[in-house]
Amino acid sequence: EAAARELFEKALAASPDDVETLLAFAGYLADHKGVDRASKLALEALRVLESREPVDEKAVAAAEKSLDQWDPKRKALASLHEDLWAAAKRVVLGYRAAGMPSMVLDLSWRLGSDLGVPGMQELYEAALREGAKPVRIWQLAYDEADLEGWAVQTDSGYRADGRTLIAGFAPFDEKVFDYRVLTLDAVTSGDWSLEADVLATKGKVNFCGLVFGRKDPRNFHGLILFPGRTDASGSREGLATTGFVDLASCFGDQSFKTWRHNPVDVDAEKAAPDKTGVDERWHKLRIDVADLHVDTWFDGEFLATQDFPSADPLRGSLGLIVGPGEARFRNVRFLARPMRDIAARIERAVRMEKLESQGGPPPGGSFLGRVPPFPTAAKWLQGPRKDWREVGFSPQLLVLWSVEQNEIVAIDAWLRDLAESRKNIGLEIVSVASANDAARLEGYLADHPLPGAVALDARAKPGIGDTFEQYSIARFNLPRVLLLDVDDRVVWEGDPGFTRGGAWTAGGETFLDGPLAELVAKQKLEALAGWGARWRDTGAPAIAAGDLQTALPLLEEARTLPEGRVAVVEDAKQKLGAVEVALGGLQETAAAFAAAGADPAIQPLLEYGKVLKRNVDKATQLALAKIREGKATRDWADLLKRCETIAKSVKDERKLALARELVEKLPTMEGRFPKELLADLQPAVEAGDAARVAELASGAVQRPKRWLTVEYLRW
Repeated sequence: EAAARELFEKALAASPDDVETLLAFAGYLADHKGVDRASKLALEALRVLESREPVDEKAVAAAEKSLDQWDPKRKALASLHEDLWAAAKRVVLGYRAAGMPSMVLDLSWRLGSDLGVPGMQELYEAALREGAKPVRIWQLAYDEADLEGWAVQTDSGYRADGRTLIAGFAPFDEKVFDYRVLTLDAVTSGDWSLEADVLATKGKVNFCGLVFGRKDPRNFHGLILFPGRTDASGSREGLATTGFVDLASCFGDQSFKTWRHNPVDVDAEKAAPDKTGVDERWHKLRIDVADLHVDTWFDGEFLATQDFPSADPLRGSLGLIVGPGEARFRNVRFLARPMRDIAARIERAVRMEKLESQGGPPPGGSFLGRVPPFPTAAKWLQGPRKDWREVGFSPQLLVLWSVEQNEIVAIDAWLRDLAESRKNIGLEIVSVASANDAARLEGYLADHPLPGAVALDARAKPGIGDTFEQYSIARFNLPRVLLLDVDDRVVWEGDPGFTRGGAWTAGGETFLDGPLAELVAKQKLEALAGWGARWRDTGAPAIAAGDLQTALPLLEEARTLPEGRVAVVEDAKQKLGAVEVALGGLQETAAAFAAAGADPAIQPLLEYGKVLKRNVDKATQLALAKIREGKATRDWADLLKRCETIAKSVKDERKLALARELVEKLPTMEGRFPKELLADLQPAVEAGDAARVAELASGAVQRPKRWLTVEYLRW
């Protein structure tokens, strides 16, 4: 017993939110006179189940049943809770009726977060939309006196200096990317926010910013400001000579993965000159974490959102980061919310709705997770396109560029190499050149050819061009590159990260490499491209002809491809699923056929069953035998014999005579197929069209199969 309990305790410590572990341990405790703790564990399992989306109602019901068994007072407690919740709701609604949204906001937040009162989330959101302002007390992380509350290492390079916190550990060197992190002694169990003002002067520091999710000195995420290089020829930000903000991750070997790369204006004045007359340009960096969404901000403007697959990467300590040189921080603050705080996610939803409602480009100019607008072209110089859907299920790369930019930051050789190396996934490239290049673009492409589709941006009104306006090129600079998934949604956007004046060499690194490799692996793009070509050439024609034998391998392969991404793949899965369902309930299917007067369609369905190697049980065989012996089936067999005789007749007069006899016989036959044949055959007989009569007689045998595939299976 002791060993079993120890194993359960270890499993619970390793996975405290694992429902199976919680309920299994609870069941063990209940069987060994531990119903008190068993009830507590079952209640925790129930909380986890109810917080999932979608809620598994069966699992919730099973957990509640166990909890009722172990906790005899639960029903009384539930009644008490209901009375308490009703009273709480009356108080909040009373403040709402009195026109006091701030009180509604505060009370609904406290009651919803602390007591879990149902309905508080909706009341909080309503008050927020009515204009109530959340009152949250941020914690000042730097007290302008010392570094109390920070984990300071002897060589960290951070020191207090009155109002500002100075950071610097090595002389400024643009070619060195070492760093130091200062960690805040704080733990967050729920959603949180972190912000700081930073003074990062070009030529004095490589980079600085905020750190979160820090597991150890070499594993963390960061929102990092690069103020720009003094030597523009060595920059990695395309044509941008200003700064940029990266949302990046370090994975232990000093290699950074850049999630988002946003050019920013570091030259805008953010503060008045100090007492010495020095013009200091401070900038505010901010991170908001709500659930799995990480929203990033620069100087109060939204940059982008990065969604993480789970909360694990976001767990860890917070802090500051600085590269070679010297930077300063001030107003370092963070807001830690309790684990079950309802506010952050509601506030984020309302905030993002307001940003979305402003019109124009999306918030921050980012199309991540969206289907971007298709370029507006003045003309297509090669590979004309109409929309994203034309290419079916290929990934696509949208490239916004100009001749002037390509002379400084050359991308044409890279795009040619990329198109060649990614033929295996069917990558489609769409390049849109600046409207300013109208006069010289055609000649320039002769010497600098580009792969795929190439367009000249339209310009309906004065400005940088219609497409360039839509994609906020005035903000992001050139080149701007967007990678589209097979469902046309953007999975990455940014610039490729080339040096100015540098020539592309095959095998070189770009910011696109990682996201593209992830997309290839996640969506199985190599397999998808191969399947697509075979489906187009073999599978689709076979299905159109009702040839399941030929199409089956491709239909089965479709089930190995990612779900819900490509319409053609989903359609192939549906086709196979339809015939499996029909065969799975064969007696019910046969009854449906009989009701539709399509009894003869059972035979081609049974032939499909042989292709799928499905056996028919004895009870079903007996039911089908009755159908085969029915009048509709016998009439159809008679009809086919007559049609065969007509088709084999050599003389037209004989064909027409036999067809007249069949036309007279058809009204007495049961089922839909004789009636459908009559509607087609009678006009041909009356017109004396022997060729048409022969055609209809020869094709009559295919009518049940055609009805089965087109009307019943929806192939």
